[in-house]
Amino acid sequence: MPLGRYEQHFAAAGIVTFAFDYRNLGASDGTPRQRLSLARHRQDIVSALDFVRGLPDIDAGRVGLWGTSLGAMHVLLVASRHRLGAGGASVCAGSADRRRRRRVAGAPTTPGRNRCPTAA
Repeated sequence: MPLGRYEQHFAAAGIVTFAFDYRNLGASDGTPRQRLSLARHRQDIVSALDFVRGLPDIDAGRVGLWGTSLGAMHVLLVASRHRLGAGGASVCAGSADRRRRRRVAGAPTTPGRNRCPTAA
C-alpha cells in the first residue's frame, strides 16, 4: 500500500505532513546510492524534525513522528531521545533479529502472522 495514502488521511484530518527519503535512497541526493545506514536514517529524521519545527506556520510544540516498518523502529528510537510535543506513532515496528521477534511475540514468526494495517 502506498504510504501516500496515509498522508492523504492525515491531510484530510487537518494534520500537516512532511515526508522525505533518507539520504542515498529514493529521490534524495547522495552517493553511493541505495546504501542503508540505520544511524544516518535517525540523523535524517532529527534533521527533518528541526526543519519542520523551524517553519513559520508550524507550532513546534505540536510536532510528532509517524513511521511504519523500519521507519516505525526509527520513530521509537528518535522519540525516546528527543522531545516531541505531539508524541510519536509507530506502526508495525519489527525487529531484524528473528530471536528477538520470537521473544516479543511469544511464538515463532510465520508468513502472514504479523501483517500491518493498511489505510482505507
